[in-house]
Amino acid sequence: MITILLNILFTSNTPNNSSSITQDFMLGVLSGLVGSLLIFLFRKYLIPLIENFGNGDVKLSGIWTESYDAIFPDEKEASGKQEQDITIKLKQIGNKLSGVAELRDNSNTVEKVHDRDFIIVHGKIKNGLVNLTLEINDPRNIGVICYIMKVKSQGNILEGLSIYYNPSNERISPAVSTLKRKPDIT
Repeated sequence: MITILLNILFTSNTPNNSSSITQDFMLGVLSGLVGSLLIFLFRKYLIPLIENFGNGDVKLSGIWTESYDAIFPDEKEASGKQEQDITIKLKQIGNKLSGVAELRDNSNTVEKVHDRDFIIVHGKIKNGLVNLTLEINDPRNIGVICYIMKVKSQGNILEGLSIYYNPSNERISPAVSTLKRKPDIT
């Protein structure tokens, strides 16, 4: 339909053959650009809207927190434990989850902050089960945390297990985890 309208606009009564080739070329380029724009808009805005409309699972967008004692047996600390807080900022489109995370070490009252946007979060939700992967996107620091959790308390708590890689002792360790939604203050 767009091609027909553009053809009417560019068609002239001159029988000049080179003018016809130029017009056909311009018409093809313009049609391609309009078609590409329509596909881009459809994929960027319409598909996520349809996914959100059809998603019956709970909405998890927001800020989630967890405090836990990370156990590092190879560390020189007397207790071998290190209190850590993790904050995850999630965005949900349909059943896909994405966002960033911040990790804080609160050991010995000295707060070390790893609040890089290098901790990338991605995952999915299906039938009340959440699968999250947190990856440190920094080549100088290797680390991964994977969560498999069940939605509880009307979508305000995620309970389950996390598995994390600890580069200091090169071990993969499991832990019981509970992520709690921070209330919206608006």
